[in-house]
Amino acid sequence: TSIARAFIANLRAGNVVQGGSTITQQVVKALLLSPERSYRRKLREVMLSLKLERELTKDQILYLYLNQIYLGDGNYGIGAAARSYFGKTVPELGLAEAALLAGLPKAPSRYSPTHNPEGALMRQRYVLRRMLDEGMISAGQYRAAYRRGLAVLEHEPGSAEAGAYYIEYVRRHLIDRYGERAPYLKGFRVFTAMDPKLQAAAEEALRNGIERLDRQLGYWGPSETLSASELAERLESEREREDLGQLEPGRIYKAVVTDSEPGRITVALGPYSSSIDVSKLHWHPAVEPKDRRFERGDVVEVTAVEQDEGIGLALAQTPQVNGALVAIEPATGKVRAMVGGYDFARSQFNRVVQAARQPGSA
Repeated sequence: TSIARAFIANLRAGNVVQGGSTITQQVVKALLLSPERSYRRKLREVMLSLKLERELTKDQILYLYLNQIYLGDGNYGIGAAARSYFGKTVPELGLAEAALLAGLPKAPSRYSPTHNPEGALMRQRYVLRRMLDEGMISAGQYRAAYRRGLAVLEHEPGSAEAGAYYIEYVRRHLIDRYGERAPYLKGFRVFTAMDPKLQAAAEEALRNGIERLDRQLGYWGPSETLSASELAERLESEREREDLGQLEPGRIYKAVVTDSEPGRITVALGPYSSSIDVSKLHWHPAVEPKDRRFERGDVVEVTAVEQDEGIGLALAQTPQVNGALVAIEPATGKVRAMVGGYDFARSQFNRVVQAARQPGSA
């Protein structure tokens, strides 16, 4: 078996030159062994892997693997990843969604659909192509999944799990105290002092305050400008994306400027196109007067708004400022609420406990 081959290669080399590559070995390493790379640990890995393959069927081993593997964005297991990326249970996943998840184990961070959509899309299409080549799907299924694209949930500000910064702080504390894998494998029951109502109020108050301040400061301008060929390619690609067929009001999306004239721009996103009045747009003071303009190919943030004729697009902006809030009960010292930033989905940096502030700052 491949388990034995890796063991023999290490034996001949006199040290560990091949790591575990089978699903069985990965299950054993994750559930039963420490992550050290040593000859003694490798021997235990081989013995336990062989025993596991004698005791369990391939489907049972695969079940264990799929429920513990890391799939990026803090998701351990296929079920957690399906909920996080698509808002679905595993049986509800379509072919395009399943192919995306299947491509993540190799490099979860590199192929993350939230942090590297282009890399994730390439990886997804590679998996689909391999499935077609192996006869696992038909040409029609391949084309339909290819056109669907990523179709992951767009995380609007505040859309992360309630108390995300608080929960992440507790998770890091558990890791520091019990080890990297303990919170996911030891079955801990954790009780905190968080007050859900205060936590929700704190998150809303901080978010509203930051958005209000950002509006007062002004508009920063487009995030980038595409060349003519890049614009044409993007417009063509977005027209084929089924996930852009129905936008959700209030969410923030990235659109492109297709036409610009004094005081007015036209933006496009998938099948949607809107004309937006920018004649009274309040620009940020740091933006030079000569740069206070739009041109064809600019990438801008927009939000979907309901209009009489249907869904339209309005100019939006993710705040560049940030903040934090913590509520501590004076009599007991219990932390009732903690918000480490504007949007946990965008930045997991907890400004309550990780940001450095000058003495006397409050």
